[in-house]
Amino acid sequence: MFERFTAEARATVMGAQQHARRLGHRPIGTEHVLRSVVDRQSRAASTLAAHGITADTVEVDLARLVGPGRDADRRALALIGIDLDAVLAAVGADLRDDALPRPHRRAWWSRRRRRCHQTPTSDRAHIPFSPRAKASFELALREALRLGSREITSEHLLLGIPREGRGLACQLLTDSGAPVAVLRHDLERSLRRTA
Repeated sequence: MFERFTAEARATVMGAQQHARRLGHRPIGTEHVLRSVVDRQSRAASTLAAHGITADTVEVDLARLVGPGRDADRRALALIGIDLDAVLAAVGADLRDDALPRPHRRAWWSRRRRRCHQTPTSDRAHIPFSPRAKASFELALREALRLGSREITSEHLLLGIPREGRGLACQLLTDSGAPVAVLRHDLERSLRRTA
């Protein structure tokens, strides 16, 4: 499906991953896709801005609904002199190999070591998409096909979010006071004008 994404839509998905990583959230949800859409200079971002939905409002609503994430915890602990990475390394070093029954030692230790050395906020860690984000991508494809487009744009990604209907991004759009039906109509009109 990603081969149908335009360069702008791919940049939106990559931006969603960066926002999830920055906020310390796991998995990448529809809220991160929405946050990435408002960052771009696109028709979708312009349509959202016309309804009062900007990067600042989405960021504030995300902090209110989801919380700060793991990076904020790490910074808060650092303020009182606790290095979370050092604590995790010490816990891993203090575990003896004979603490578990023999058949499970090696597998448990390798899983534990991976978790200690590869946190969800590290640059090399893979952050998966939530089931709702995946569903919104599939619905974006359906929206593109319904509107006669062979490619998926950021507008289609945005149309897939309320169509999925249960993700946090849909809740953010509803809480913003923007009527979702009017937003969908404006996006579809914008797409038809450029087709």
